[in-house]
Amino acid sequence: MVASAVDIALFLPSFAGGGAERVFVTLSGLFAARGLRVDLVVARHEGALLARVPPEVRLIDLGVSRPSRGIFALIRYLRRERPRAFLSALTHANLVAAIAHRLSGVEGRCVLSERVSIEKALQRGKRPLDRWLTVALGKRIYPWSDTVVAVSHGAALSVQQAFGVPKKQLRVIYNPVDIAGIRAAAQEEARFPWVDDYPVFIAVGRLNEQKNFPLLLRAFRRVRAHMPCHLAIVGEGEERRLLESLIRETRLSQDIWLAGYRDNPWLFMTLAVSLVCSSDYEGLPNVLIEALALNLPIVSTDCPSGPAEILEGGRYGLLTPVGDEEALAAAMLRVLTGDAPRFDYDEAVARFQPEKIADQYLNVLGVSS
Repeated sequence: MVASAVDIALFLPSFAGGGAERVFVTLSGLFAARGLRVDLVVARHEGALLARVPPEVRLIDLGVSRPSRGIFALIRYLRRERPRAFLSALTHANLVAAIAHRLSGVEGRCVLSERVSIEKALQRGKRPLDRWLTVALGKRIYPWSDTVVAVSHGAALSVQQAFGVPKKQLRVIYNPVDIAGIRAAAQEEARFPWVDDYPVFIAVGRLNEQKNFPLLLRAFRRVRAHMPCHLAIVGEGEERRLLESLIRETRLSQDIWLAGYRDNPWLFMTLAVSLVCSSDYEGLPNVLIEALALNLPIVSTDCPSGPAEILEGGRYGLLTPVGDEEALAAAMLRVLTGDAPRFDYDEAVARFQPEKIADQYLNVLGVSS
């Protein structure tokens, strides 16, 4: 058998500024810092997080527009480098990764990582035939992996129900969050565009249907009718024009700021009165953990899955029913009146310390540092 020159290969569609990509960039640095040889393999070599890849990590660009078009290039990579462990994220990339790993014949472990509630994700933006095909392929292909890692217990149950992955093959590992790094980065100077001292709610995430920012806009309008305040939304995505139109309709353009993508959203989070998550579904939303790291009160929908686990059922933040603008507005007003939960923030984020999470991943990957 040919010895491997690569300890761990991580596979992503691109370096887009989403949660999965951010976590994999973090993991690659944690693994490399332990002296492991790490490759980050991407279908396309682009995205906001490209500049944040640690210099010790080797980048492999398959040069294709989407993972499915890179399956043969991925097979060639696996046969050439023969990594001891192969880790991928996001459902469509996971299917490609599992097929490529099986066809390559390499002996290293193959681990798939699921980041969201699969049922909810399949209900949005896919035609019935596409949903059926994804489920059929998932049921056939996911069992080929050695382990499927889910970022929350809710996401694990989703994988089990959607793809029939046996419980013994599943493992729950939370996302690593660099608590110290976030707190340090948040010390830089920043300011909102308003000149008054009214409190500012902040939301951070990709501008897409999943995040349901229209719900947040409606809830904010209710809050603004009771108390003067502002709303900042940090992120970019395909729903920007829709949100701009809705903001004009609310006649609150002077109070709502679409800030675009920011490499360091924590600067603004430290200036806010509360972080608000209005999502219809998640996996384990990193931004809630980041808010806890910054001692920022949280209001979130109790969507599947993740928020209730992070906030421990309401111990570390306020949870509201999914899609309920009145309840979301009421929780935001509770924050403004000082009625948010009080707790030890360091205790709340202890579960997400990077070194602890890295140990758990290395155990699943079968790699020792």
